Amino acid sequence: SRSAFVEAVGLWQPLRLAEMLGSCRALAGKSSSIRHFSRYKPDILTFLVRKTPKVPAATPDLQAWWLQHQATRLQFSAPIDRALAGGFLADRVGFAFQAGYQSALGAMFPDLSLDKLAAFVVTEEGGGRPSAIQTAVSNAPGAPSGSRKLDGVKTFALSEAEVLLVVARDTAAEQERGSLRVAVVFSDAPGVKWLKDKAIKFIPEVRHAEVSLESVVVDEWQVLAGDAYIDYVKPFRTIEDVHVMAAILGYLIRISRATPWPPELTERLLAACCSLRTIAAHDALEADTHLALAGTLHSIFTLVDECEPFWSQTGGEAQERWKRDKCLLKVASNVREQRRRAAWDLLEKSANGS
Repeated sequence: SRSAFVEAVGLWQPLRLAEMLGSCRALAGKSSSIRHFSRYKPDILTFLVRKTPKVPAATPDLQAWWLQHQATRLQFSAPIDRALAGGFLADRVGFAFQAGYQSALGAMFPDLSLDKLAAFVVTEEGGGRPSAIQTAVSNAPGAPSGSRKLDGVKTFALSEAEVLLVVARDTAAEQERGSLRVAVVFSDAPGVKWLKDKAIKFIPEVRHAEVSLESVVVDEWQVLAGDAYIDYVKPFRTIEDVHVMAAILGYLIRISRATPWPPELTERLLAACCSLRTIAAHDALEADTHLALAGTLHSIFTLVDECEPFWSQTGGEAQERWKRDKCLLKVASNVREQRRRAAWDLLEKSANGS
């Protein structure tokens, strides 16, 4: 039922931060200040600088980490801050990555209070371009009134995900521009079948697999409004970059403080966090945002290389995992370069009046 789905997924309209601040300050009295308020909602910079950088308790798998991560999510309201804090408290890159990825989903889908592991499922056998999407959401003969069905195969989905955000072609809008939609389904719904795992050489704690969708019934309101490609897929590429990189920075800050590495490195890692927090507040589709992100990522990658000699001081499992997992930072490097060039091209055309 709709009420069951809403209760389980936590569909809600969040209060604006200004309203939250106003309410809390009113309750605390006219003399209250933001500093007083921060005792209840910790400032992320203070958290990163002053939180004890002890090695977090090891978690056996992704689900166990996710349960542990819930307390961190409740401490911070902004997705970017959840990413930074989640990365700081992760004992490995794989869990830091998930802190960033899940926070990115929270930023992309703010009306879905995702307290379950979720996955944005786009890629199919032909890739992730709009023309490659064959998964379809269509009218379901014989289904309850207002219901539709979802059919297709996605080739890369988070194996532990409980909620799938599936990009599908709306057959009812095939003749219209913008026929792609996002459908929200539970991973254990009838018709959802997990297929073979996708083996990757890094972050093995985060497993992916193919998933088949066969006549999965979805209510009309489970199909989100808007063009899935323009409104979700395109901006998510930038949003994911920002939040995942923030989580990796949070992880490196804890390592740098715990070892410790030279303080100058920690300072620059903190500065990079502040840059990403600023970028996170900007439109993910704007060329200006893409250029600022490109410059910030370039600085971060340079800084990560400068940190490399100090991993020998950290040693142990952390160093071995970093050697294995650091190639994660190079994933989608070609896409980032295309995005950077496209941003400059767009600004040049705009300057020339074309």
